[in-house]
Amino acid sequence: MTSIFTILISIAITIITISIFLYYNEKTKTKYLESFEKENFRRELHLIGEKIISCLGEKNVLYYENLEKTNGYKEILDCAIPEDFDYNVTIIQFQKNVTSSPQRFGGCGWAWIVNSGSGKLQSSVSLVIEDGKELRRHYTHHNKAGNPSRTAVDYEGNIWIGNRGDSYLVKIYFDKRKCKEMTSEDKNNDGKIDENEMIDFDKDGCIAFKVDLRCNNVRAVCIDVDKKSVYAGCWDGRKIFKISENGKIERYWNLPASPYGCVVDDNGIVWISTLSNRLIRLDPKNDEIKVIQVPFTYGIWKCKNKDCIAFTTWDRGTVVLFNTTTEKIIWEKGVGPQARGVFIDEETNVYAVSSATNNIVKYDEKGVLKASTTTCGIPTGVSQDVCGNLWVACMDGGIKIFDKNLTELNSFIVPTYHYQYTDFTGFQVGTEVEVGISKVIEVVVNERKWEFGVNERGPKIDLKETISLPVAIKYNETFIADGMLIISGYKGFLENFYSFLKKLCNSDITEVNKLFEFKYKTFIKKENNRFKVCSEDNCKELSCKYEIEEATFEKGKYIVSAKVKDYKISFYRNY
Repeated sequence: MTSIFTILISIAITIITISIFLYYNEKTKTKYLESFEKENFRRELHLIGEKIISCLGEKNVLYYENLEKTNGYKEILDCAIPEDFDYNVTIIQFQKNVTSSPQRFGGCGWAWIVNSGSGKLQSSVSLVIEDGKELRRHYTHHNKAGNPSRTAVDYEGNIWIGNRGDSYLVKIYFDKRKCKEMTSEDKNNDGKIDENEMIDFDKDGCIAFKVDLRCNNVRAVCIDVDKKSVYAGCWDGRKIFKISENGKIERYWNLPASPYGCVVDDNGIVWISTLSNRLIRLDPKNDEIKVIQVPFTYGIWKCKNKDCIAFTTWDRGTVVLFNTTTEKIIWEKGVGPQARGVFIDEETNVYAVSSATNNIVKYDEKGVLKASTTTCGIPTGVSQDVCGNLWVACMDGGIKIFDKNLTELNSFIVPTYHYQYTDFTGFQVGTEVEVGISKVIEVVVNERKWEFGVNERGPKIDLKETISLPVAIKYNETFIADGMLIISGYKGFLENFYSFLKKLCNSDITEVNKLFEFKYKTFIKKENNRFKVCSEDNCKELSCKYEIEEATFEKGKYIVSAKVKDYKISFYRNY
């Protein structure tokens, strides 16, 4: 009897032990499966995150411009929509002080090339390097009708440009680290700025400011001896203004003739050409204005460390070297009809171009012809870059670069046409910045959030996971902020059933079968010519190329078959 009782106790203990083992084994198995499912879901979220980054940027970098263009979440969903779950996205830009490092565009020589006229890619100015690559292109007018021409470049490489089409003088930063927000850049790396890569004038972060001179046709523009402030003249109003480096009009003078071009000599005297036989001398210290009779004045340039200037005479076809102390002509030499742009190097060699003959000539200080050669079509201006090479800008869109002996070094096209014959390289004031090298500056990046996502979640969420990815938010090629991309994903029955239908709606598959356990009454309905998949009170709108049969699925576990026939989806149940 005792032995039977002992056996029964042993059997009971064994049964209990096995039951406990099976219970905990099933529980462990369930936890493992749940953990495995969660990990797979997190991997799916990571893939979605990578798709979002590729849609809005590249390699963990989000472009600020693309973030600003995302209307709600449409752009993100167009490239990163999952089939069987919903998600919300939050992109956070962290606040911090950012110290920018010096930027080098490459090469040595650079120039600001004016794109005259009004229209697409015109009414703009381009920053171009010696190999012909266009780094940036900025509109100079809000409606692309500025028709710019005269330029002056300060000691930092910033350009001041006058619009002949209105009353505005515009300053544009050379160093992109000074730009407030977005600006144009060569996004496809083809060496030129296309229209779709440009920023509107009012949104361009490299536009420092515009100055309204309140008189039309801004032509004469030149940098003062301080290498910062500028003089700018209005042709229509016969005025010339003194403007501070911050864009404040400090004073102005009425002139006896309309200003066409200007230079400021080492003594601070402003010399103004007038498209006539009058050369104007303005002394800002005592407001003395003097008119000097000369053959004709068109393009104008000053000598380096000497009391002289040079000017061309247009249809007279000559270039004149003029002593600013004696106010006498030193010599006058031939250039060719439509003598336009003129330049004087550090050795007082004088260069001038003829728009009618497409030639450039070089005379030494004594007026001896040293060289002559052909340029691009209808040359207008000539200036020297920081490498000591000469740039010639032409109205056929061409740019030619020569050495001091007028040996051609390079030739390329910058759309569209270039009507400029004042300083466009900074030589007048001794600008020495080497293509993008500038001082380091510190800027403050404010915290900011962008949020978008889908919130049509079903009544029961089986899975909810959140992942985060570090990202950089790129404003332009040198201004980058730190940030975080956060994705919260939601997966439930409604999302699962919705993806089942979507396979038919958006593909060439004609039949799908799947086992479902309907814990809630689920139905498909049509409202206002739109199909909806609903479970309880939650619905998801379904876009489908077929007509869909309205159907109701009661609670239960069964296989649902969906078939396409006669361009309509019908449903069958297999219990």
